[in-house]
Amino acid sequence: MKPDYLMTLSLPRSAWATVANLAEIQVRTRWLLRYMQRHRLLRSYCWVREEGAPNPQCVCDRSLEGCACGANGRQLHRHFLLTLGGAANREGRRWLPYARLQEAAKRCGLGTLDFQPIVSRGGAARYVSKYLAKTIATPVASALLGARRYAFNIPDDTPREAGWSWSPLRVALVAVTFLGARIVDWDASRWSPEMEPS
Repeated sequence: MKPDYLMTLSLPRSAWATVANLAEIQVRTRWLLRYMQRHRLLRSYCWVREEGAPNPQCVCDRSLEGCACGANGRQLHRHFLLTLGGAANREGRRWLPYARLQEAAKRCGLGTLDFQPIVSRGGAARYVSKYLAKTIATPVASALLGARRYAFNIPDDTPREAGWSWSPLRVALVAVTFLGARIVDWDASRWSPEMEPS
């Protein structure tokens, strides 16, 4: 991915990893990423979800949407690796307009963004991977099975052989729409003309 920055974001209030808060951070993060892409600040990204460590001083019940006592443990947030777009400076580094992005994050309903330039790409990958592994064994992971723990948005620039193309559609839709199939199982993972019933 060759990331340039590590970015961390969260909601502007205490927010634990509940279904409602996960949905909210997803929508608000999408708005910020669209802003960054529209202004050609971002080429690709990946993120991993984390719920911060519990604070032993917190006396709040897990049924709440977040901490109400002020101890603010277990804060839901996301860590991003960002590959920037745009031109690089003389040293070959790309930069981010921090103040503009903080304002955009506020308009999107997010808290303060934290940016760290990446010095070691291997170190950054290990840092984010640590959170990916951490979320597997938490009670949050089992309670929120349908929620994403990570995501990638990396353009695939791999050269393709002539005649091959990629489509985000289901196999069944591609087979019927583009390849002349008549009957295809909706959940098929592959299709060929030999699989067509006679």
